[in-house]
Amino acid sequence: MKLFTLIVISTIFSLPLFSQSAEEYLGMALLAHQTGNILNKIEYAEKAIKLFEKKQIFNDKYCQASLIAASGYSALDSLSKAIEILEKAKSRYTRGSTKIKADLYGTLGYYYFIAIDSVHTESLLLEADSIYNELGLKGNEYFLNLKTLGEYYWETGKDAEAEPLLIEATAWLKENMPNNIETLGSWYSLGRVYFSLGKFEKAESTFLDLLKFNSTKFENNQLFNALIFHYLKEIALVKNEPSKAELYYLQTIKIFEETGESKSQNYGMVLHNFGSFYFNEKNYPQAINYLKRALEIRKIYRQEYPLDYVITCDLIATAYAQMKIYNEADKYYSEIQKVFSETRDTLNIDYTIFLHNFGLFYYNQRNLEKAEEYYNRCLSLSEKLVGKNFSDYPTILFNLASVYKMKGEYAKAESLYVEAFELANKIDKNKEINETVLENFGQLYIYTKQYEKAFYWIEKALKDAKRKIIDRFPALSEEEKEIRLINFNYQTLFSVNSSLGNTKSKIVYDYYLFRKGLVLNSSANIREFIANSDNKKLKEKYEGWQSLLAEINQMISKTPEQREMAGFDLKAAQEKAELLEKELSQMSSEFKDFVLIPNYKWEDVQKKMKPGEALVEFVNFYIESKEATDETRYGVYITKSGQNEPIFIELKDGNKLDRLIIPELNERNKNPLAYEAVDDGNSTGNNEEKGAGNDEDNGGVISEKTIYNELFAQIAEHLKGIKKVYISPDGEFYKVNFNTIKNPKTGKYLIEEYEINYITSGNDIVRGTKSTKQNKTAVLMGYPNYNLSSDKFIPLVQNQRDRDSQRDVTFEMSESRQFYFQPLSGTMEETKETGSILRSAGWAVKTLLYDEATETNLKKVKAPGILSVATHGYFQGNPDYSREDEIMGGIDNSVAFYNPLLRSGLLLTGAQTYQNSTPEEREKLPENGIFTGAEAAQLNLFGTDVVILSACETGLGKVNNGEGVFGLQRGFFGAGANSVLMSLWKVNDAATKELMIEFMKNYSTTFDKQGSLRKAQLTLMKKYPKPYYWGAFVLVER
Repeated sequence: MKLFTLIVISTIFSLPLFSQSAEEYLGMALLAHQTGNILNKIEYAEKAIKLFEKKQIFNDKYCQASLIAASGYSALDSLSKAIEILEKAKSRYTRGSTKIKADLYGTLGYYYFIAIDSVHTESLLLEADSIYNELGLKGNEYFLNLKTLGEYYWETGKDAEAEPLLIEATAWLKENMPNNIETLGSWYSLGRVYFSLGKFEKAESTFLDLLKFNSTKFENNQLFNALIFHYLKEIALVKNEPSKAELYYLQTIKIFEETGESKSQNYGMVLHNFGSFYFNEKNYPQAINYLKRALEIRKIYRQEYPLDYVITCDLIATAYAQMKIYNEADKYYSEIQKVFSETRDTLNIDYTIFLHNFGLFYYNQRNLEKAEEYYNRCLSLSEKLVGKNFSDYPTILFNLASVYKMKGEYAKAESLYVEAFELANKIDKNKEINETVLENFGQLYIYTKQYEKAFYWIEKALKDAKRKIIDRFPALSEEEKEIRLINFNYQTLFSVNSSLGNTKSKIVYDYYLFRKGLVLNSSANIREFIANSDNKKLKEKYEGWQSLLAEINQMISKTPEQREMAGFDLKAAQEKAELLEKELSQMSSEFKDFVLIPNYKWEDVQKKMKPGEALVEFVNFYIESKEATDETRYGVYITKSGQNEPIFIELKDGNKLDRLIIPELNERNKNPLAYEAVDDGNSTGNNEEKGAGNDEDNGGVISEKTIYNELFAQIAEHLKGIKKVYISPDGEFYKVNFNTIKNPKTGKYLIEEYEINYITSGNDIVRGTKSTKQNKTAVLMGYPNYNLSSDKFIPLVQNQRDRDSQRDVTFEMSESRQFYFQPLSGTMEETKETGSILRSAGWAVKTLLYDEATETNLKKVKAPGILSVATHGYFQGNPDYSREDEIMGGIDNSVAFYNPLLRSGLLLTGAQTYQNSTPEEREKLPENGIFTGAEAAQLNLFGTDVVILSACETGLGKVNNGEGVFGLQRGFFGAGANSVLMSLWKVNDAATKELMIEFMKNYSTTFDKQGSLRKAQLTLMKKYPKPYYWGAFVLVER
């Protein structure tokens, strides 16, 4: 060890000769010590010691021989023998204050410190320090002793005493022993002390400097870097910088894998902690990924460290339980029980954690008797071992209270909740109560119909959740943001407000406004900020992220075997992309002029409303009650100028609207031959149980009057004198084009009575129209050559009946799984004519037809004023696992199942060729001809005023209440487009062509998107009265 080398060398040459034979052995021992021959140095040093003892000579040389022998045994991990030798020397050395005595005491104190013997360590180190000071010896040995004393104080929790010692020791060692490993250790210990004292800025600076020092002086000792990354990760978590913490975790993992330590126990600990990190972030899939990797390693050491193995099993099981995948959770809980039955070690505090998690497992499955049993066992054992005053005890009480709440034992539940709150405050008044606990307490008062109390606790939960969202969003990826928002349960607050007679609608609105479109807007804000930034580092990282996403999207359509042959690890690439995304978010949030999450209120929206305008916002919520039901409702907020409060309407039979009224409206709109039902005269429009429109007297046919009364009549009552209506939908209302609803009193469609504009949320009203220069550039793409290898479709298209063709796609056209995508002549004419119109109005137009209508050309597009794509479009629901192993574009079901943007797309040149090719043939094709919503999100459309998706069902996707529709429109909005013009059903080719031509005539000169679409639809209505022809398209602005 370096410490002993220094002590031995500095002492031996300062001693006078005494015994020639003993000195020879001492010299030989010193030589062996210098050359690293451990066994020889022990042998020669012990021979010297025997000779000294035989002659009863216990002088400095005797101590020197003892120090050499002890260092040898220490190197062989025989600390007890080393301590025995030095204790004997200490007892026999009777001289006063000498350097060798200080060396002896300091080394012995060091050994006791390593052996974790606090009884002897401090006194020996202090005695050595006293002697060095008395003799005025402040060299290497003195500062190394000071370092050990500082480390001892840190280990024993005396951080304040440790700090000045390590500051002094580290400063001297850095100056005088820069290439010694002890300097590295002292510096590292100082960083640990800063961390323990809560001096996180100093700690971070110390560890970052230490990383640089290690890389220059010690050839970048990677395992030592892993220790540093551990503390940097902890500092990042304390500073609420999880993206940094995640980066340090990943760097630590990389070190273990590159240094051949990937099977070590320490690596298992790192993986477990990383899994715990994701668990606390509620990113359970990622948590399970790393925890399973940790478990494989901990299985190796299971016999020696069974508790480590069990802890990881427990966290995996709990993660699965939180995801409601109970069969998987049960496997790991069974494994835990197996281990405890083998070890019979159930009288420890760790076992209480498992009992608690067993209770949670059963509670999530609503096995309340079992949950109660395990929670009570947990409480009983906890009290027996440590009493009630420990940090986890209130959590157990909270969860047991929830069991009694679900069992209907409300008085017992309330008593436990109150006790838990009081105890939590007593133990640590600064510790936050989880928002889920607050919401559960509020839920108790819902069940007991004490709605004021319920509102108080649930709003308190939302306040806490909102604050955490604002704090954490800058460090999260889009996927993690969606996970984080699961706890922002604004719907329960709407339910309580309904039970209070909607007396708190204004308060509730502000939470809904905060939530609406939060993920989309925050992600788009980041990308827009980077696009407009002049920060080179930020842009370079962004470009790297985009390149990686492009590679991922390309490789997703490959088979697993093809990816393996190409050496592409899809999962690793996705993890890297997510990490880059989080780093970009974190970097952007550090700029003062960046606003990630606007925190607007209802008053901010109302101030922007002009006379003659109204904002109509829908919110879909469920009714919370002790009886488990699927009852949903819709709330409607109406905001106009001059108001002091928003108008709130409750549409109480949401299930009827979702399952009957809206589907009926859409079915009629989709059918060009739809009949018009005779008015039944029974619908009152109040959406109450008795008068919501009984169509039984009309043979079960839902009339136009019923549709109007159910969907719009109550709203219309508050729109007198209003011409322009902004609509922000939610739930199934995303599928409604209000323009196509007919007013039974006037016989007119709503498009004839109002100027209806669609927006994503009230936030768009506050932000206002983006002040951009008129961008008179356009990229128009249409009439792709789906079968790239042949021109046989051209004569086929000429013989098609345009009126009967639709811009949708049928996936399988034959038993042999051959695909056929019908060419659309209307798209060619539409693209050419709209291009001509724009050029006449002074626009710079790029037209991409037939062979040029490729993915490659579309991906080259950069922020034109107009981007129009006229082709087939599609949206696939959840993948059908009976379809072998892929969906459209060769994408794996397992990948597409969790990402709706991969299940929506536009068919471009070569799409049919790709779909009908074998995997081997696909490898030779340059692209698959299918442009997905995920690929749309990678475009640069900041500055694009309108994206026109002139195809079928381009407005459809997976509806996420509060967030919007996940499909093609989501991709283009994420890419930065100001607005998207899209369709809600399968559109007629000829009518669509005429609609787009009329739209372009108006828009090319006015730049009024909404007004241009309305004029085009009114014009088309004269020729085609049915909504099927003119009503499929809606234009949504952001």
